[in-house]
Order: sequence, then C-alpha cells, then structure tokens
Amino acid sequence: MAAQITHMVLADKLFDRFFKNRKRKDFFIGNAFPDIRFLAGIERKKTHFSDLKISNHDSDFLAGMKCHALVDKIREECAQEKGLYSFFAPNKETKRASKFMEDVLLYHQISDWSSVINYFDDVLVEEVEFGISKQDVKEWHTILQQYFSAKPTRTAIQKFCQSIHFSAQTITQIDDFLNEWNVREQLKQSLSNLYDGFESLFSKINPYLPA
Repeated sequence: MAAQITHMVLADKLFDRFFKNRKRKDFFIGNAFPDIRFLAGIERKKTHFSDLKISNHDSDFLAGMKCHALVDKIREECAQEKGLYSFFAPNKETKRASKFMEDVLLYHQISDWSSVINYFDDVLVEEVEFGISKQDVKEWHTILQQYFSAKPTRTAIQKFCQSIHFSAQTITQIDDFLNEWNVREQLKQSLSNLYDGFESLFSKINPYLPA
C-alpha cells in the first residue's frame, strides 16, 4: 500500500488523464476510503477489491476505491522490480515507514491542498453503506484533514499513526526508520522515481472494461 498523502498525490496525477469525466470530490473520497480499515478495525479485503476493472457503471466513489487498490498493486510491484527494498531489511514495519517517507517527499506535488481537505467536509452515503458507522467515517475524514494540512513531520506521522490505532511499538519502529533513513539520498531518489513514471505504469494495466 501507499500512505495517505501519496494516494492523494497520485489520484491528482492520474485524474485528468484517466478520470476527468468523474466527480473529483467523490473520486478523492473514494480513493482515501479503503484505509479506513485501520481505524474501523476491519479486514483489508472488505475495502480492497480483487476485481479492479473499472466500469462506466461504477460510481465516482467506487472508481476512486478501485484506483486506490490499483495504486497499491502497482507501487508494490514497482518497488520490488526497482530494488527499493534493497536499501533496507524489508519487513512489515520498514516497508510501512518507507511509505510515510514517500508522503514527506511528495507532499509538494499538490499545490492546493485546501481543496482536497475541503472534500472531506462531507460524508458520502456510499461510505456508510460499507457498514462503517457515520461517526467513524467522520473521524477518518477529520484525521485525514489534519494530516493533509501541512508537509508531514515525524511528529505529525506519529500522531496520524496513533489516530488509526497503530501499536506503540509499530509507531516507534516507523519513527526510528524515518530518523535513520531521511538522510539517505539514494533511497529518497528511488522513492521519488516511483512517482515520476506512475502514469505510464497505470496505463499499462489498462483497468477499464470495454464500453
């Protein structure tokens, strides 16, 4: 998976080329929605689908959800292919921490975060239809708005992780990684490269069903 800022940055990068006929707000809310699973304590498969073909009949929210899962898939395949994990011992926590480093590196790719933040003022009916309480959806939106409000610091990342119920041990491991690896230019360049070629990688998957 990618982390939340990276998901928004890639949604912004992909939207005009692949989803310009969609409603931007609903698409972005859908794009962020799958990782509510951490806050709500539900299984990944409930919000990350195995069938990722996008149909014209899919709602804008659902198209955003599928785009999220496609980004996760492409990012992981690319990370392995490009040798990203050769820079550190690849375990669950170091992989997760590298994704927060992506958030730091890519935050500036969106110039108008206020518009993205404002999308999350609203709760869509489709979010609640997943069996997640409206209160949890509102809390998720608030957590995202706070996290999106500025380029993430280590403190902001810690706060975000606490908000979605990561364990204290996991948060410490993520912070230790960020502290140690933030100065490693090779790793930072490799993470940035994932962003640069993403449109081409997404296009090759061709996620659209025939009209």
